[in-house]
Amino acid sequence: MWQRIKNKGKSLYTEFLLRNNLASKSYINSFPNTILMYHGIDRIGRNVFNSRHTGKDDFEIQLKFLQKNFNVISVSDFFQGKFSNNRPNIALTFDDGYLNNFTNALPLLEKYKTPASIYITGIQTTENPYLWADFLNIASIYVKKNIEIEGEIFENINGMFISRSSNLSLFEVVKNRKADYNYKLSIYKAFKSEFKLESLKDADEYWKLVSDNEIKSLSKSNYVTIGSHGFYHNNLGKLKPDSVEFDLLESKKYLENIIQKEVLELAYPDGSYSTESLNIADTIGYKYQLATEVYNFESEKNDKRILTRRGLYACDYALMQLITAF
Repeated sequence: MWQRIKNKGKSLYTEFLLRNNLASKSYINSFPNTILMYHGIDRIGRNVFNSRHTGKDDFEIQLKFLQKNFNVISVSDFFQGKFSNNRPNIALTFDDGYLNNFTNALPLLEKYKTPASIYITGIQTTENPYLWADFLNIASIYVKKNIEIEGEIFENINGMFISRSSNLSLFEVVKNRKADYNYKLSIYKAFKSEFKLESLKDADEYWKLVSDNEIKSLSKSNYVTIGSHGFYHNNLGKLKPDSVEFDLLESKKYLENIIQKEVLELAYPDGSYSTESLNIADTIGYKYQLATEVYNFESEKNDKRILTRRGLYACDYALMQLITAF
């Protein structure tokens, strides 16, 4: 208890210094060149479903801080090493293509003239227009009954669906054992009689994705680059090469048809990639590939085609959320 109080007090003190421009220049300059990974920008910043959304007020505080203390550049410039020698260099990215990127993030990016890349799937064009992780996060709040998927029974234990037979969470099963889209369809079918995501009005901000028209509008901004997040949001590092190729080709065709520009950037869903997927994406025409800190394999650290990112997740203070990502 005492340690938690001390840590909270330290965080609050650091937040105070940063917000009031009292942190030393040497402290600010100690931050490394980094590509930051956001997901959603919502109205409140903290919710019962997951920690992937930053509040728009906190996001505005972060943008002000970054513009004052960092050299904020595009992802393509970051790959090309177009860096300032006088301050840390930062690029901003958004995964998943939430509608709130359009409604909440875009106006602030334009207000502060901040470049960012937004990585979008093709899921919104299917009969289940939501990401599987968002579906499960929200379903775990409302569904308490056991769920059977392809003969495997999952129980809701403390907000996680756990397999009776393997003791793995449904999240782990999807990420590591059954990463293809067909298994996700089995999940939606299994929950159908118990749960309808579209009927939950209080959850809209945490699963709704951008439409074709909104993608087109985003692409017209001087501060936004549209990139791929795969078509089905599959963990591509777990799929066979032909499935990887199909997914990435479909994504590229879909986005380029909407924005009428070449799509050169790819952010791997869940950061999951393989040497094969790197080569396939490169051949298809993805010039800039992005992982996350979780899946950045040793063997690829010197591969110029892919860079890692650091994620931001909801916490008590806006600037602490930002600096703990470094």
